[in-house]
Amino acid sequence: MTRFVIHYFSGTGNTWKMINYLGDQLQKFYSVSYVNIETVSSAHSPNFEIFEAIHIFAFPIYCFSAPDIVYRYINSLPRFQEQKAIILCTCGQMAGGALGLISRILATKGLEISFTDFFIYPDNFTQIMNAPPEDACRNLIRKTEEKLDLTAQKILQSNIPSRKPLLLLTIFSAVIGPFFKFMGRILLGKMYIADNNCNECNLCKKLCPVQAIEIKNKKPKWDWKCEACQRCINICPQKSIQTSLFKLLLYLLIPLLLFAAAYKFSSLCGTKQYILFISAALLWIPLSFLTAYLAEQPENRLRSLYASSITKHFRRYSVKSYINKLLEIKTMGSNVQQNKRDSFVRKCAATHLENIIEKTTSHDIKKGAYNIEKDSIAEKKEAVMVKYRKRSRISIEQYLPVILQAEEMKKQQMVSEQEKEVQDKPHPS
Repeated sequence: MTRFVIHYFSGTGNTWKMINYLGDQLQKFYSVSYVNIETVSSAHSPNFEIFEAIHIFAFPIYCFSAPDIVYRYINSLPRFQEQKAIILCTCGQMAGGALGLISRILATKGLEISFTDFFIYPDNFTQIMNAPPEDACRNLIRKTEEKLDLTAQKILQSNIPSRKPLLLLTIFSAVIGPFFKFMGRILLGKMYIADNNCNECNLCKKLCPVQAIEIKNKKPKWDWKCEACQRCINICPQKSIQTSLFKLLLYLLIPLLLFAAAYKFSSLCGTKQYILFISAALLWIPLSFLTAYLAEQPENRLRSLYASSITKHFRRYSVKSYINKLLEIKTMGSNVQQNKRDSFVRKCAATHLENIIEKTTSHDIKKGAYNIEKDSIAEKKEAVMVKYRKRSRISIEQYLPVILQAEEMKKQQMVSEQEKEVQDKPHPS
């Protein structure tokens, strides 16, 4: 039976909303598992070698490219063997060449890309522009869900058209993407400021996908690894997180001064303009980081100046159910949740280790993985589990969602077989 594994990252909930709607359609006929990229350690990513599945990778578009956290996750994955992949993304207007870039990376992982597409959702770039009104958001989501229905039908009917992303868009994103990755997203994070409405709830810090927020002097402060996912500014209960107008103007002033100086110098000295413009562009990068560092030093003393912003009057946009789900996931460290996780491990180990044993080859048995004649069934299972953990370098907890769905699929298959036996059984006349 075909199963789907959906790997996703979502900043404010658009991508999560998309894959849940699509997953509900697919789950009527197949097993569907979800892997939240931000909750998986890049150093210990799940190993899906034992699961024959169609993998769906879903993410939002940031500056015509996929988020950096998605690139890190995909690069940490092992090679796949004869498995297919579908790539879906959400965006406010257009996806650029992000689908093509991700397709090429996944192809190097041994995945066959069968389908790529993007879906339009309400724009959440509240740091720069106002979010759409609620009515406009609902109408846009309704239209997108109609397209998702058609996509689900194509996937279920295996009627997926072969479609390659435009090479020109891919090249465009390959140029713009690294600029945003190494400079744009970091400076956007440095433009955040918490005004005096902040009530120290620390929700922004708790839910930051890359732990880029620290609390200093009872106010949040953004470090150098911000993803620019727009989560913090959109979920703040007090709407206290703003884009600092002072910092924005400061960052814009640097390139203007540099290029103006280059133009003036070229007219005075006769030097070719393009040489000076390239030099100014190269000088702009380190100066921007230096300005970001220096600008945040007097932040606490001049907070009223720094907190002046047009985003105070902007609407916020996020999927509330997704934020609540994230809060539940982030608080998994409590004793109650820990007990649930432990019970999940025991339950999965009891029902799924037999499949792992079946995948242990006769060659491994001869090498002494376990002794069939002497060892008990429990000892066999434990020996194979230890062997598998060493090979995959992960613990069973990290691929629990996949194992649980596999267990549910097995139960559904047994029920369907029983129903078929009842139907085939002749009724007494």
